[in-house]
Amino acid sequence: MRFWNEETRRLVRAWMQGSRGRCPAAAVLALCACHTAAPFSSALASDLASPSQQSLPSGAASPFQDSLAADSALPPRELLPTMEGWTRDGEPQEFSAENLFEYIDGAADLYLSYGFEELAAAAYDRGDKMSVSIEIYRMSALRDAFGIYSQEKPQNPAFLAIDTQGYHVKGALNFFHGRYYVKLIGYSLGDEDQAILEQAASEIAGRIGGDSAFPAALRFFPEEKKVPGSERFLADNVLGHAFLHSAFTADYHLGGRNATLFLIEARDDLDARSMLDAYLGLARSGGQVREEEGSYRFQDPRRASAPPFHLRKQGRYLWGVSENDPAAADSLLDSLERRLPERALKR
Repeated sequence: MRFWNEETRRLVRAWMQGSRGRCPAAAVLALCACHTAAPFSSALASDLASPSQQSLPSGAASPFQDSLAADSALPPRELLPTMEGWTRDGEPQEFSAENLFEYIDGAADLYLSYGFEELAAAAYDRGDKMSVSIEIYRMSALRDAFGIYSQEKPQNPAFLAIDTQGYHVKGALNFFHGRYYVKLIGYSLGDEDQAILEQAASEIAGRIGGDSAFPAALRFFPEEKKVPGSERFLADNVLGHAFLHSAFTADYHLGGRNATLFLIEARDDLDARSMLDAYLGLARSGGQVREEEGSYRFQDPRRASAPPFHLRKQGRYLWGVSENDPAAADSLLDSLERRLPERALKR
């Protein structure tokens, strides 16, 4: 079987682009690019591990980290499975940041924005017209692997108990763990589709090793009214604004609609102030900015159809909400603020 012919590339690119990140314009907003995270209290840890939190792994000792003590730095080709009973089609293809466009021309820029380092891709056959294609991407950090995974994750997927988080759709299984984002695509697998892909995914996950963990910033998002499994990470250009750095997001049920909460943790207070001033300057160019209840309230002139924004800043953190009901906005923002580390708010 010739791996990744032009038709296969076209179909996979279409699937990837069709499922790319969905962040509604009319959204609840709080902003954060996480670099370091302070330890959180045992009470908070207990709350985060509660049974109501089904979108994040339960049972892990510390499900939120910025990096993993046992984080693997193995080349992706060393993580490819043996797949007993299958034959690998030649040597794995390997790509770096310099030539990734040769493999996924239409999506290379997206992967590079998430700190892509190296890719190994291989195809396997079983002699009965069944085949499996496997791609293992090594990113620069845990949050980047989660980020690219979250951008290609469809809405309401069927999550699987594969390492940190994974999901299966007919003919495909994707998961992330540590710095790695893994994609498996099955062809002509029939009723064995999920079982075959899960078995290969489990072998890869075992080779990666290390603890399961989500990026640390996700622990700050309130659980109440959150849409399970909606967490994402945006690498840049939050809301289409170049001055807003990378952001973690999660969707919430507010006022009969879904809204997206963004959180940005700047490098320091000065960096956060610079982003805030830039956003308020843009807002004032198209209307008024009011200060009420600790929030800046304004209409984003580039998002005229969205509800008003309610934006806050404390220390190196920015967070806010696009919501018609100020009380509902403040309630959500208050809830997130209570979860932020106190010492970070004072910086």
